[in-house]
Amino acid sequence: MKTRLALVALSALAGCAGKIADDATAGCIAGNRSQCVEQAELGDRFACARLHDHSVWCWGSNAESQLGYMTTDLCPMVLPNGQTQSVSCHTYPFQVPGLNSVTNLAAGRQFACAVRADGGVWCWGSNSAGQLGNAGAPSSVTPTQVAGLGGVQAIALGARHACALQDGAVLCWGADDRLQLGVQNPSQICISPDGSTPCETSPKQVMGLGHATAIAAGDAHTCAVMDDGSVACWGANDWGQLGGGAAGDPSSKPVAVKSGHVNPFASAVVAGIAHTCTLRDDGAVFCWGRADHGELGVPPPSPTPDRCPGPCSPSPLQVVTLPNQPKLPPEAPTADGGAPPDMAMEPPDMAMPMELPDSGEAGDFAIAPDLAPVPVMGPPTPPTALSAGGSHTCVVVSDGTLRCWGSDDEDELGDGQRGPSMPPSAVIAQPGAAHDNPLGGAKAVSAGVASTCALLADGSLRCWGSNLVGALGEGDLAMPLGPVPVAW
Repeated sequence: MKTRLALVALSALAGCAGKIADDATAGCIAGNRSQCVEQAELGDRFACARLHDHSVWCWGSNAESQLGYMTTDLCPMVLPNGQTQSVSCHTYPFQVPGLNSVTNLAAGRQFACAVRADGGVWCWGSNSAGQLGNAGAPSSVTPTQVAGLGGVQAIALGARHACALQDGAVLCWGADDRLQLGVQNPSQICISPDGSTPCETSPKQVMGLGHATAIAAGDAHTCAVMDDGSVACWGANDWGQLGGGAAGDPSSKPVAVKSGHVNPFASAVVAGIAHTCTLRDDGAVFCWGRADHGELGVPPPSPTPDRCPGPCSPSPLQVVTLPNQPKLPPEAPTADGGAPPDMAMEPPDMAMPMELPDSGEAGDFAIAPDLAPVPVMGPPTPPTALSAGGSHTCVVVSDGTLRCWGSDDEDELGDGQRGPSMPPSAVIAQPGAAHDNPLGGAKAVSAGVASTCALLADGSLRCWGSNLVGALGEGDLAMPLGPVPVAW
């Protein structure tokens, strides 16, 4: 798997050509890309990174051409039925040919998209539901331009759909089987080996929104932040992931989320498979939706709402065990002291004072009779960046360390553990070699379906979680516990 001869000639065309004058790229030296990373995005068993020279490099599974280049390597992949299948893969980063001037990047389940300097969007990988923005083949190894888009500021990718932020408008395309595109009546049917799916193969504007400033996409739901700091979501709602106070049928109409105002000029909303979280402008983190893997960071209210198939909260819950978290209701009271008239159902108050071990200080911790989060010791620093993976979430706090919670089946929390816990854990973990030796120096984080990567201040990447089909990009198929450097 480590043989690189087939790609040496092409790799000579990429990389960082000499020392870049900008101080932010001073560590990017010719022939050494270990400190060249500006952005990393994770999908399902694959990842892509944007470097300082605006090139894109990808690694991991290539079963649907999601790496953007041809590969000849094969990696074993265990299927749900226990059988093993050989999957096209690449275990270390390689450049996506012909893609340059990239300013933004996103990864879906088995496809990826990039925004170029001219505001155009280019996508590659699986096209089973029109998620590449064209009516072409089921997959494309070559990045293809999404027609009708220009001046795009941001993109967000779900399992089989994509959305772009263009001059305050949100435009979506791809699968619409759960109304995740926010259109009233999809005009097309996409046929794939998995069956037929209502879809749109070209971007359609989501109506009923204000001026949007940020977007996020889960497996089959989508959210947007407006310039007034409000948040709205649409699409699948079986686990209450729309945050409107009730679980149930999907909605093509944006549903207002009662989580208080977020920073309208930051990526302050993130979405996993069936949960959603926001980072408010006061530093508070709220999550809602599916909770059977501890995705919300706190125990969900009991009993679980009738329409959820398992533990969930269709109303936002504050993750109060994070460092320096203010204990606030999801929505601030009105000037006369009363609750806003349209305020969603609030979760029951599960907080109580607790003594911190060896500190004598009191703090607020979410408590349930049979499930109590372990208090996280750390400096009083609020979160600065947030990312949601399949069934887990991670934040970077201002001291450069991280906190993660949710599923730890494949060590996606980075705490050196692997395997499900019973009951599902709501413990906040610190990624690193040990709890008392956390990973530091992080400035951004990206969570995928079963793995996570942190971008450090020196421009390098540290990743952890599943390394199936080379998803960690370290050059082999070993299964390490805790963060490892990406092999540049």
